[in-house]
Amino acid sequence: MYALIDVSLCVCTDHYDIFIVTSDDDQENANTLVDVLVKFCQCCCNYALTVHPELEIGGNKLEHLRSGLEHSTYRFIFIDDGFQLDDLVKFGTDAALMEMINRRDQSIIPVRAHEKIIIPSLLRMFRCLNVHKLLYGKRLEHIDVNSLTETDIDRALLASIVKMVSKSVASGASRQLTGEQSPRPSTQHSEILRRHYSELVNNLDPDSGLLSDLFTANVISSREMESIRTEKTFYDRNEYLIKLLSRKSEKDFMKFVEVLDKEQSHVVDILRSSLRSEKQSVVR
Repeated sequence: MYALIDVSLCVCTDHYDIFIVTSDDDQENANTLVDVLVKFCQCCCNYALTVHPELEIGGNKLEHLRSGLEHSTYRFIFIDDGFQLDDLVKFGTDAALMEMINRRDQSIIPVRAHEKIIIPSLLRMFRCLNVHKLLYGKRLEHIDVNSLTETDIDRALLASIVKMVSKSVASGASRQLTGEQSPRPSTQHSEILRRHYSELVNNLDPDSGLLSDLFTANVISSREMESIRTEKTFYDRNEYLIKLLSRKSEKDFMKFVEVLDKEQSHVVDILRSSLRSEKQSVVR
């Protein structure tokens, strides 16, 4: 069974760079990896890596998994000796993660704890993080994080990790550095976006003037618009846009719906039932 790993950091954010999923048997080594990443991203790259909060005692594991998927930019699947090939099947209880894997969502990052680890076939199409390369061959169970120095870390590989996570405006540390603070999103509207995430990713057309219209309506900034456009695929651009919208205010969300109704009314139909339910709840 999978455990959901987290290190609590002194960073006020509703979104995190990474969310780590691992087996119960591999929890200790996964925690060690998080300690290494947090320490050396800060001291070597001056980047405050944020990690999704841990599951509270007595908390619901499935709800925590869903929260981690929703509120993180990258999902690290940590694979160590305790991993079993059928562990991924257990994720079938949560359609969101399995759907990400099946459609090859590039936010999925398999993490090999050491060089003898074999990546499951379901995850072989994803770019992989090799811990043994990061630590110059050392194994997590053999290190003391407090004793490690910068010479014990492959700084080039570490820099590539920081570059990957820091490019997203969803990163809390990135927002602090740029000074861009989005208004706290409406819980209801965030839930609507989460509920229709897959449909929006597959049906939105970000390349037909939608981004320009959202910029004109002051829903997204010029930097946000350009960041979306740099994403490689149609689906990546949609995912980036939805992540941005999930952090916008209720007013911005409604502007998005208005723009969408004019440009892509067929997509608004996907949201109508949820919007009607929201309005009815407000009336009551």
